Amino acid sequence: MGLHSKTAPPQYERPAWTTFFEGDLYRRYQDYMQNKKFSQILSNRLSTQTTTSSLSEFPPKLYSLPAEPGTTNKTNECREKDRRRRRRRTACMVCLLMLLMTVIALAVGLIIHFLFVEDSKEDRISTEVSFSIPGNRSDIKEKLLMADVVEYMNEGPITLTCHIQHARKWKSFSIGRTENGTGRSQPKLSVVVHSSGAVTWNGQSPRLDVHYMTEPSTDEGGTNLTITLTFFEVYCRDAGDYVCELKKLDNMPSSTTHASLHVKGRPSAQLLIIVPEDVLFKERIRVTGAWSAGYPEAWGGLVWDVKTPNENFVRLPGSDTTTYTEVDRDTCEVIIKSVIELGSNNALNGTVVRLSTNEEVVVVANSMPRIVEPVVETIYTVSRVPVSNPT
Repeated sequence: MGLHSKTAPPQYERPAWTTFFEGDLYRRYQDYMQNKKFSQILSNRLSTQTTTSSLSEFPPKLYSLPAEPGTTNKTNECREKDRRRRRRRTACMVCLLMLLMTVIALAVGLIIHFLFVEDSKEDRISTEVSFSIPGNRSDIKEKLLMADVVEYMNEGPITLTCHIQHARKWKSFSIGRTENGTGRSQPKLSVVVHSSGAVTWNGQSPRLDVHYMTEPSTDEGGTNLTITLTFFEVYCRDAGDYVCELKKLDNMPSSTTHASLHVKGRPSAQLLIIVPEDVLFKERIRVTGAWSAGYPEAWGGLVWDVKTPNENFVRLPGSDTTTYTEVDRDTCEVIIKSVIELGSNNALNGTVVRLSTNEEVVVVANSMPRIVEPVVETIYTVSRVPVSNPT
């Protein structure tokens, strides 16, 4: 049996290129593929820590390519131009937005001014007196403002208010009624407020009161004054012309403004028929109807109806009636009276007449609206008893 010796397998030398996969460049490539950080693979340096001496020869060192001349400057110029363009665009947008907001604010202010301020001025001011003040700026003027008032008699409290703007060197201000404001003599009414704060009454009454206020003007100097006369109950005699007066020092002329208080009267809810008693047979009879029809104008008229035998009411023609009116300025009433004359006979006995307004009139009675209802009356005649001859 022959002897065979075993030989070791041949040892092959490792190719140098395989060390690439163990080197730093390949690891950077793997990092780039994972993190997408291109700067790692293009780095111009290799790690100083190498495991074998062969790494100093392979792979070769990588260096970044030099940039073309002028490329960096052009890039910086483009970026600067873009920044400037964006800044200009942003500034334009901000300016346009501010302009739009200003226009909207101006439009809203004008709408509020014309819808509310101007309307309130027209409703509040009926009389305005203005004049320049000597020794002051020519554009500053005093104003006295007082509005007319319309109110129904015997209804809630009302007020007459006078506003005085930019008063200077004033001694007193007052509100009152002229002596003959309604065309007839009446007691004078006035309330005077002095600069010292004292108040002087003329014609004071428990149903009257006054309030006043003084405050510095916040816009153009001077003092703003307000005086208010309150009527807790309005009478017909309160109607008339009222004057607001501002008196000043140093013999300066006083200033006045006027307003009117109009008192109205509502009509009565009841009509009245007046029939004489004991109407004698064959004597003419006068039947009178009356109605307080409001003030200063009547709210309607009166008409008569007579019931026929078939139980229907027939309107009497106007030629058969006499109508006249009386105006009472002390009680604020227009009284309408309507009279019919009938001949007394057998057919007249038991005649039913009806008095009503010529149109539907609604009045307020006990705080409730109410229609003026017709009123009906029956006429009876009495036969004359002959007197026997005493002889």
